[in-house]
Amino acid sequence: MSKTKRQLPEWNRQVKKALVDRNLKVKELAELVGYSNTYTSNVVNGTIVGATKIEAKINDVLEINKAKEALQ
Repeated sequence: MSKTKRQLPEWNRQVKKALVDRNLKVKELAELVGYSNTYTSNVVNGTIVGATKIEAKINDVLEINKAKEALQ
């Protein structure tokens, strides 16, 4: 039985790249956006989808423009 990795949406990839570029851990991001580490991690990893309030805060903190994804 082979496991196939699911493809992360573009926004999640942008968040992960921004975390690496800024040398931030998800725990630090969670503190900056005011949510728990677990919840933030689930949003970043795509387990929780459509959490617009935290996504907006992440966009602000990491300066990510989510509008790009809407155009694709």
